[in-house]
Order: sequence, then structure tokens, then C-alpha cells
Amino acid sequence: MLIKKKWVYDLKKRQWYTFSFINLKLSIYIFNLERGKRAPGAPLRMSKKIIVVGGGVAGLAAAEAARKNDELAEITLICGESVPPYNRTQLSHIFHENKTLDKLLLKPLHWFSDNKIQLKMGELVKEILPEKKQLVTLTGSIYTYDVLILATGAINYLPPIVKDHGPRVATLRNIEDATEIRLACLGANRVIVVGGGLLGLEAAFSLKQYGNKVSVVELAPTLLPKQTNEKTSLQIQNAVIQSGIDLFLGESVTAIDESDSSITVTLASGKKLTSDLVLFSIGIRANTLLAKNIGLATNKGIIVNDFMQTSDPNIFACGDCAEASGVIYGLWAIAQKQGTVAGTNAVGGQNKFVPWIPRTVFNSFGINLFSIGEIISMPKDNEQIVILEENSESSFGQLYLRNGKAVGALLFNTTKLVGKVTKLVENNSPFTSEL
Repeated sequence: MLIKKKWVYDLKKRQWYTFSFINLKLSIYIFNLERGKRAPGAPLRMSKKIIVVGGGVAGLAAAEAARKNDELAEITLICGESVPPYNRTQLSHIFHENKTLDKLLLKPLHWFSDNKIQLKMGELVKEILPEKKQLVTLTGSIYTYDVLILATGAINYLPPIVKDHGPRVATLRNIEDATEIRLACLGANRVIVVGGGLLGLEAAFSLKQYGNKVSVVELAPTLLPKQTNEKTSLQIQNAVIQSGIDLFLGESVTAIDESDSSITVTLASGKKLTSDLVLFSIGIRANTLLAKNIGLATNKGIIVNDFMQTSDPNIFACGDCAEASGVIYGLWAIAQKQGTVAGTNAVGGQNKFVPWIPRTVFNSFGINLFSIGEIISMPKDNEQIVILEENSESSFGQLYLRNGKAVGALLFNTTKLVGKVTKLVENNSPFTSEL
């Protein structure tokens, strides 16, 4: 008697099923991926070729998620830098903590071979050929993909006044930048940091610890206005000044003039500052060049849907290059989450990226700051500020409510309530007197 069988592979359960059409009996054969064994008589499944372009946290998370959800996929991670993926948020620590690259790596090098992920370092992608499902690198290498994940990150923004600049006018985005800045500091006594945001202040703190005379120029009239309230901002400002850093608030740079011996920076107020090195930290711009060149939908970033899929169904995007629901987050934790979603869906998953409530962690100048969600300084009729903890002027916690529900929190030099206030704000929960 002829027995007809149809084999079906369930990606989520990672099992082969065979349907035997005799007495409608269902025979199940388990495809054990952990041991690499195929069910007796089962056909070989064609493995997907997944290529991830970008060696930041988003690209690494995408490759890791793809492997976790498909142990047969051929995964290649292409890094433009000639080093494995590392923690960019710790770059400024190279200046004063003498951190070496091995201390910054997100995964040890053997992790990639252990997980059968091909790591291509020092390869810059020149063009994508979507009609052939191929991409070409500057070295002439050609890679073929079934699904492509763009995690090309962002570039640091430089104002139009900085057109042709030498190594003494810099930004801090990668390990090469950090190395060059550290070398430049060996012959520099005075450093100007343009931008008093989180990264700018952390860089200023590190450069001061390295022994430089540091000035910070910030456009806003206060420090970290989005992440703090007026009281906290003033305390941060005082801590910065007490560390010996000169602070110029409500100022912008209108001109930069380099000479053989120094750099003169002119501010909007007319003040002139003299420096040996100028470091800009005034925001990022999504790296969308590859996407634009092949006609993918872009705005400020590469436009993606809830599944991190671009206008080409075979191409996903994640991290600082991606624009989800009109937002480019530019945050480490969100880049990692988006990478996980993109990598999972690239091998057949249906995960959605859920918008994440921004949060801030700041540890410099002897200050330990955590904030999440909205910071309310002047509450309206339906808003309320709840004092969670106030040991002194230099240590307190506040929860911000709207219509009785948590929308934000601020913890200053106290950390024991971080987990609880995070959960309250994430769930937009009603506040009770007990935490």
C-alpha cells in the first residue's frame, strides 16, 4: 500500500511533522536541533542566508536573535570597523580609566565561532543589489542574502561652520575616535567640549580626570533639561563647576579658527575661548546612505514598521539608523531591543517592537542620576509630584503622576527604588502609598 507523506517544519517549535494519510494517523518525528539530528527520512530544509550590516549593539543583537530562533541559518555579521562589536557608551572611559578594547567587547571573539556566526571585520559595504539579493564591499567581496538587516547606526553631527577641520576638531563615535582624542590630549592642555548633554558631560568629566583644563559650551540655559527638573539641573551644574570645569550655558559656537599653536572658538555672545582641542557632542544623524541608494523609504532614518521591516520585505533595519513610528531613539537599550526584533523576524518570527519609555542613567561628577518618562516641574490640575524619598538636598526621589497614574520618575543619588518606579511608569500604573 502506498503511503503518502507530507513533511512540514514548524519554525517556532523547531520540529519536523510528517502527515501520514492512512487512517488519518498523524506521525510526529522530532527534529532535534540541539543535537543536529534530522528526523528519519525527513527532507533537508534549505538554510536561510542572513546578512547583518553593522557591528554595533543593534547588529549584534540581530545576529544573536537570528541564531537563537534558527539554528540552521547561515548568518554573517559585517563590521565596518576592524574590531569585534564593543560597548560604545564606555568610549569616554578610555581617557581616564585606561580601558583597553578587550574590556569594552560585548562578546569574546570565540562566541561568534561557537554560535556559527561569520564575523567579517574591516569590511565596508559599497552598494546593495536588491534585485540580485547581493551586496558588494569596498574590497570587492560579494555576499548573497535571503534576508538583509541594516544596522548601520548613525554619524555624529557637525555644524556647517566646521567644514575642513584637522585632527584637533573631533567627535567621539568609535574606538578610532577615542584613540585619536587620547593621543591628541597628550599634547593638549585645554579642551573645549561643545554640547552639554549626557555624552558631552561624560566626555568632559573623563577629559578632566585625564588632566586637561576643560570648558563646556551648551546651547540650553540649563543642563539636561529633558532628563531632570530645575533643582536637579542646578545641582549638576554646581557639581560640574566645582570639578574645575568652566561652563558656558545659553551659548553656541559661531566660528572656529585654527592656528599652528591653538584653536580660537568664538561664541554667540562674542566671547572667545582658546583651546588645543575641540570635541563636538551635539547629536547624531542616522546613516541612511545605503538605504537611500536603493530607494528604500527614508525620512530622518530608514522607515520601518512594527516588525522592523523596511519598504523592501526582504530588508530589515534596526538601531540608530531606523525610524520607527516617526522616532529615531538614538538610545543604546532601544537599539538592542530593535535588533532582537529584527533578527527574530528575519528568520520567520512575528515579533513587534513596542515603543520604549526613554530613561536616563548618569554617573559622573559624584552624581548618580536615574530618570524615566516625563519629568514634571510645574504640575497642572491633573498632575502631581509625589516625594518618594528625601534624605537631604543631595539625595531624593520623585514620582510624577497624571490623573493618578505614573508617567515619570526622578531619582537623585539614590538607587534602591529604580526597579519599582520603572515598573510603575512602564505600566502607567496608579500610585499607592506603598512602594
